[in-house]
Amino acid sequence: MINKVSNAIKKEIRKRFEYGEDLKELAYEYKLSYGTLRNLSSKEKWEKGINASILYIKEVEKDIESHISEREEIVNHYRNLHKATLAYQIELERKKQRPTNKDAETALKTRISSHRENYQFAKELYSIMSPQEEIDYKLRLARYEAYKSEVLAGEKEREVKLEADSVDLKLKKIELKTRERKAKAYGVVVDE
Repeated sequence: MINKVSNAIKKEIRKRFEYGEDLKELAYEYKLSYGTLRNLSSKEKWEKGINASILYIKEVEKDIESHISEREEIVNHYRNLHKATLAYQIELERKKQRPTNKDAETALKTRISSHRENYQFAKELYSIMSPQEEIDYKLRLARYEAYKSEVLAGEKEREVKLEADSVDLKLKKIELKTRERKAKAYGVVVDE
């Protein structure tokens, strides 16, 4: 097992850990000592699953986008059926032709009622919303966006803190090297 971890691998492991993956599995995958990862996570204050909500938000957005496109396709299909039926009725009116026999009139009524029933079924099946339902949905979406921005703001704060910690660590290393050089200049032996 390897005990030293490069910064790139450390960042990748931290990212995956904060998305909810287990340290033991990550240690096995990266061929690292579990103790090393555990100590590293404690020292740098990693929090397991802290970014899981961001991952969940991304999955929800992807799911919403697929449902929206599917709904639009269904609505357009029924809109085209309605237009075709309406065009047929307008054509009959323009030619001043009413269905002369009972069978043709019954067929037209049956066609219109089957379109209506199928559309009602599709509304339930694909969650096609009425205008009021759409307003309610948009209100929920606005609340969701507010929550999302709150979560993402927390993520940005963590990134800034990580960068600040990294800069502090680099400054401490520079200060240590400067002290070592001064000590060597005065003839003091520094243990490495």
